[in-house]
Amino acid sequence: MASRKKVPALKKQTSALKRATKAEHGPRVTSKDFQIAFLTSGMDGVEKLDDSPAARSSRRAVLLRTIEDLRRGGQGVVALEEYVDSKYEARVRGRVVPTVGAERGYKVQQLRDDSVFLRLPLSTLAVKKGAIVNVSFEADRVVVTKG
Repeated sequence: MASRKKVPALKKQTSALKRATKAEHGPRVTSKDFQIAFLTSGMDGVEKLDDSPAARSSRRAVLLRTIEDLRRGGQGVVALEEYVDSKYEARVRGRVVPTVGAERGYKVQQLRDDSVFLRLPLSTLAVKKGAIVNVSFEADRVVVTKG
């Protein structure tokens, strides 16, 4: 029975800790808040809200969700997309992106009985999805250049 009496006290401590944490961090800014700021004040409202202490975590994700929701609503979001691209870099997973002049080995891959291929990071060339790159095949190397 002693263990049952301790459980409510533990719950009180946990809920008190949650309240203290919420009070310390303040309210959280959501994508709806960014949408309202964008629709009423334009980019000035978004920038003020983004710089506020309430917009503390996952701002890039929240802003991307905002862009998606506004686009679904038929709003022009070019300025907002440019703001997010300039202020928040895309997150890179895995290995560090190679720099100009760096050399790195890559493992040759193959899917079932198909021919072999390489997966190469092209962000060093500053190209995005859909861009055209020139590839020249030489006797002992493959050269990729920005098109």
